[in-house]
Amino acid sequence: MGRQGKVVGFERRVEDGAQVSYVKVDTGADVEEVQHLEPPGEDSPPIVGDFAAVEELGDSGTKHAVGYHDPKSDATSVEGDKRFVSRTTVGGQKIAELWMAQGAVTLKVFDPNVPVFVEGAKVVIKSSNVNLGGEGGRGVACEGDIAVGAVRALCGAPGSPIIPVPPATPTPTGGVPVAVQIVSGRKSVKAREA
Repeated sequence: MGRQGKVVGFERRVEDGAQVSYVKVDTGADVEEVQHLEPPGEDSPPIVGDFAAVEELGDSGTKHAVGYHDPKSDATSVEGDKRFVSRTTVGGQKIAELWMAQGAVTLKVFDPNVPVFVEGAKVVIKSSNVNLGGEGGRGVACEGDIAVGAVRALCGAPGSPIIPVPPATPTPTGGVPVAVQIVSGRKSVKAREA
């Protein structure tokens, strides 16, 4: 028989060499300690104040928490979306959110003091357009892009590599304005501030 209750505690243990987790659930009649179950590859303990669905395994008397509900969370995803939210242990405030929605995939960090790390692997971004907003790094020019600048000519005589042609006039530092096209370098990714 299934029942629902409020989470009042959570604990991890090692039993016979295996990692197991237990959740304490207040069902109204009493507080029960049941095993916490979740899909392989996930590690998302509930916090105090969540609601737990508790099921008994056949007639064994063994009970498991098989699902949870956060009564404070804003439900924003629609059918077909997948959304993960991490929360503070006390108060359940959102820390970060990964929302794979229809039309966009968004990773949002709500606390500006929480850093985002990618560890232990090379990062490969297969995209022809990468925007770096805010404190993004230096822009990366790609093959085919146009660059502008100034080059200082040694002389204006025939044979000089640079001969100013009107209306080009030397810059205050004595250089000549130029525009060039990059013919060798990166071809696929352009990083720029959004």
